[in-house]
Amino acid sequence: MPPAARGAGRGRSGGSRGSSGSPEAVVAAVREGRPPGVILVTGKDLFTRDAMLAMIREAAVDKEFGAFDDVLVHGDSASGDDIVLQAEVLPMGGRCRLVRVPRAEALREKDAKIVAEYAENPAPRSCLVLIAEDGRSPIVSALKSGTRLEFAPPRDYQLARWLEMQAEREKIPIESGTAQALAELMGESFIAAMSELRRAAVSLPPGKRVTRAMVEEMASAGRDTNPFHLGDAILSREPVRAVRILRSLRDAGKTGYQVLGMLESQLRTFLKRRAEVDAGRSPQSVVQSNSPTLPPSIKARLAKQLASFDTERVVAAFRIVRETDLAIKTGGSAAEPGHMEALVWRLCSL
Repeated sequence: MPPAARGAGRGRSGGSRGSSGSPEAVVAAVREGRPPGVILVTGKDLFTRDAMLAMIREAAVDKEFGAFDDVLVHGDSASGDDIVLQAEVLPMGGRCRLVRVPRAEALREKDAKIVAEYAENPAPRSCLVLIAEDGRSPIVSALKSGTRLEFAPPRDYQLARWLEMQAEREKIPIESGTAQALAELMGESFIAAMSELRRAAVSLPPGKRVTRAMVEEMASAGRDTNPFHLGDAILSREPVRAVRILRSLRDAGKTGYQVLGMLESQLRTFLKRRAEVDAGRSPQSVVQSNSPTLPPSIKARLAKQLASFDTERVVAAFRIVRETDLAIKTGGSAAEPGHMEALVWRLCSL
């Protein structure tokens, strides 16, 4: 079809000017039967991107007509005319016809221009989703109309809304405030937060919802078997909590050598951060530049540890860890629990 004829007689006044949209607004529009004619999806956070694409698909395509109205066209093997031809087909049933184009960044410049021209006047009841990981590709430059969604890892203020959307999609009932609690506990890790939410839902009685108290209790239990929280308790000089975590680790099957290895690794990282403080940077800026995705409360805790645990103390901690390692090797496994608990008390007293 020649460019001048493409789009003739569709009864559309033209595509919307290219604009950034929110995932919630796009899904809502599709559910209401007002799908964006063209959506350009960019960014490299594959987990949130794929979750969003699944939501669009579920909202757009009737399961009965999925074989006809959900079409996959690969950008690294299709031409612009191939893509437009699929997008111009009316849906067999359901809200709209969904045409997904992964690897859209591979489209050649001439094919990108054909698709961009279609976006100026897209077919009614059709939703063309162009998925391009490379933000500098021809299709990204050529497209002037349509809706753009960029997927970077969700920031802390965005994570709660993402969790609510995904919980709704997976039919996990949650009480108000639960998603926000998970966001605060997990920083900006969408994958970790959804894992916790699914874990809570598995044991949920019929008719009940996942509550804030449930996820906080699960996170607290997890902290007692996370080796890195032992280091946090030591650097915070909390010996009672540190011993409790150490015993939980032992009950979970962690050996003294494994815990010592973890402590050495954590002390090594801490020593590097402390060197940045000794060079004149503030503890707050060191934490922010090295761990930007952590929740504010954890960042404040790490900054406080960097300020109070100087290089001399870190070096002393290394020495105590190595002395304990030698004591365990010479004293045998029976003496290991006593040596490890003594280690924790000595480190917390530095």
